[in-house]
Amino acid sequence: MGFVEPTFEIDKKGRVICRQHTNYDYLKQLCEKAAANNSYSCDVSLTCATCQEYLNDNCYFTKSDIDKIEHDRTKTKLFLCKLCGNRIHRIWTVLYSLYNEIKYDVDIPLICCSCYDSLKSNSFMEKYKRRSYSIKFYLFLSILIIIDNLVFINPLYTTFSIINIFFAITCAVIYGRYLKRIKRGRDYYQKYFLRKENDQ
Repeated sequence: MGFVEPTFEIDKKGRVICRQHTNYDYLKQLCEKAAANNSYSCDVSLTCATCQEYLNDNCYFTKSDIDKIEHDRTKTKLFLCKLCGNRIHRIWTVLYSLYNEIKYDVDIPLICCSCYDSLKSNSFMEKYKRRSYSIKFYLFLSILIIIDNLVFINPLYTTFSIINIFFAITCAVIYGRYLKRIKRGRDYYQKYFLRKENDQ
């Protein structure tokens, strides 16, 4: 018996659903209810783990491949949203992208549901600016704490000051990296999505 070729659909919230999942009808209803309530409560059910094709190792993606992808998705930074840099929460988003790349040589970017919503409502740049301002504020605050503790260090509180400096440096590095990630996402948006909108 040959393997099952997956087919996918995308719901209103940008969730990728595998049509070949043996519980497809139930999962589709679950997603529709969640979408009606503007909820993401069904997300935990959107997995290959409950599919008989996966359990019987009868899918286009082998059981070991799916396990490896799931490990990389949850434990590494291999599968991140192209626009915001956050981890992709659902394995089918990754499988959908990989399947199209392997089967049709079509590059479908990994995009999280939050960014998908902002693209649909044409509010991506507005959300990017809000994120960018808040990160810059916390970055500035972290740098201010570092300077304050270095310039006005009190010999009585040396240990406390050193802890403060290390904490602030850690925060500054994290905020700096996140700022770079969302700027890359903004550049990607301007290159591929903004140009497409202008061409229409």
